[in-house]
Amino acid sequence: MHMRSESDSDFIQRRKRLVACWPVAASVLIATVIGIGTWSWTNAPFLANPGRVAKALTYGTVPHHHLETAAMLLPVLFWLVLFLMILFIGIGFAFIATEKRYLKILAEQDKLLNTIR
Repeated sequence: MHMRSESDSDFIQRRKRLVACWPVAASVLIATVIGIGTWSWTNAPFLANPGRVAKALTYGTVPHHHLETAAMLLPVLFWLVLFLMILFIGIGFAFIATEKRYLKILAEQDKLLNTIR
């Protein structure tokens, strides 16, 4: 009878640990993002509150240095967003590679079960 390789067993154990830890890690990450967003909305409205910025632009009350800072940050944020998109696509490729390995292990086990029957 064919046994799973040690590398495949280690892979499955790491996968089980990741799946077990993910809900807690994701909850902490979501709470952190919400906290940063809430803090920014209330304490840095020109950074996070588009309604406040639009109102200030309409009435001409945006401080000049805020406009300069916004103009300087726009290209940086543009490239940051593009970089993050590439990063997420790369993470997707890594995820798919992991899934392919997992499916390969399952297919080998199915083939083994079919030969036993």
